[in-house]
Amino acid sequence: MHRRTLLATGIAGLAAPAFAQPSGARTLRFVPFADLSSIDPIWTTAFNVRDHGYLVYDTLFGTDAEHAIRPQMAEGAAPSADGLTWTLRLREGLRFHDNEPVRAPDVIASLARWSKRDGFGQAWAAAVAEMIATDDRTVTFRLSRPFPLFMAALGKPSSVVPFIMPERVARTDAFQQITDATGSGPFRFLRDEWRPGHGAAYAKNDRYVPRNEAPSGTTGGKVVHFDRFELRFIPDASTAAAALQTGEVDWWDQMQPDVVPVIRRSRGARVFVRNTLGTFMTMRFNCLHPPFNNAAVRRAVMLGINQRDYGLAIMGNNAELQDVCPSFFTCGTPYGDLRAINDFNAPLRSGDIEAAKAALGRSGYAGEKVIVMQPSEIPDNVAMSQLSYDLMRRMGMNVELAAMDWGTLVQRRANKAPGQWNVFCTGFTGADQIDPASNVQMRANGENAWFGWPSVPGIEAARERWFNATDRAVQRQAALEMQRLAFEHAPYATLSIIRFPSGLRNEVQGALTGTVPVFWNARKG
Repeated sequence: MHRRTLLATGIAGLAAPAFAQPSGARTLRFVPFADLSSIDPIWTTAFNVRDHGYLVYDTLFGTDAEHAIRPQMAEGAAPSADGLTWTLRLREGLRFHDNEPVRAPDVIASLARWSKRDGFGQAWAAAVAEMIATDDRTVTFRLSRPFPLFMAALGKPSSVVPFIMPERVARTDAFQQITDATGSGPFRFLRDEWRPGHGAAYAKNDRYVPRNEAPSGTTGGKVVHFDRFELRFIPDASTAAAALQTGEVDWWDQMQPDVVPVIRRSRGARVFVRNTLGTFMTMRFNCLHPPFNNAAVRRAVMLGINQRDYGLAIMGNNAELQDVCPSFFTCGTPYGDLRAINDFNAPLRSGDIEAAKAALGRSGYAGEKVIVMQPSEIPDNVAMSQLSYDLMRRMGMNVELAAMDWGTLVQRRANKAPGQWNVFCTGFTGADQIDPASNVQMRANGENAWFGWPSVPGIEAARERWFNATDRAVQRQAALEMQRLAFEHAPYATLSIIRFPSGLRNEVQGALTGTVPVFWNARKG
């Protein structure tokens, strides 16, 4: 695979997207990894849509930098002595962008919609028998059984975040996309300035009342120091690097490895790793249709994967920005202990192409076409897609590489009809893969699972035991059983851990590190 050679210096005459308002010291200009093709962070797990969600919405609870759950829109929440009733009270003065107050019915409708799309939310909803608006600021939750992770579900930081929307919006079917981006968060979405393929713009929400605590993770005081926030989608890495060096943009979230040395030498910008847990790069199979409705075919592909090849293809020789992680849970965390799963994953460490060919020959694969979707404007996805295409081709599979933009892929992967797609590669943050509650790719509940729709009742049963356990040893054993079954049934394949470097102008201070790029607390000067 040939990597693109990028320019080491700025490009004269950089053309930036035209927005309605002039940029200046009161504007923060951000380069996302992909174009904003949807504004519904419940409908999709796409990270750039999640990031849009944090701009315009707020959450009842959040996760701080130490992974603790803290109140955000809520004053707090308290369980009854038997754990079967939770009472949540909203902070006073919360208002949506249209100046309507945030009320208990908005919370109920938002959580009902979220819980239909999120794996953790589905488990949460299974324990919640009833949600009652006791008054405008109070919601009472009656549970059918105790659910110790009640607040953890409502404070999860990523994929899919339980954002609170107006009731009229939240009543949209969970499998249909919303078109109204009214929220109560620190920024207002400027719908008229949304230009798919170019960017989007947001204005400071002057009605937002921050909490008094210091910001941490997705919690605390969300104090905005900019009047305006602009998304500038720049698909070419050399152009984005030049824009960062000349000050045309202020923040580039996922730099390509080729330009890291360039930015490190720059006098006006710096490099930092925002998400220290990294991004879990994965290959997702469509388990509804041949050939990957056959677990033996999925296992054969897993045998051929060499994670170091993927790390090199994405991050080049930047060893500190990549790692091997054959676990289905984030390595280095309690459930990603490689010693515990060594017997399961030992054959998957080397990427043995001959073993993969032999396994494919025994699997019953009958030459069915494999469509690998490739989002052409995202270099790391291009690298993963092309490497996966080449691997399956060398194994003897009938493979087609289908190039498209990320927005098209996001729409197409939701299509369950045969002949649409068979494989796509993506990434989830380490926080998304840390345990059975947050790991959406480990859901194996058939057509209700995440895109790819694997059906493995044993994984679902072990996951349920994990949720119901009050003893950590029992939880650990349940998670270990999920790992064993995942290696056997291969709902997805792990490719590598990547720690994407970000670029930031030196005059931008206060940018917070963490799972999610957040834009409160940052300022220029």
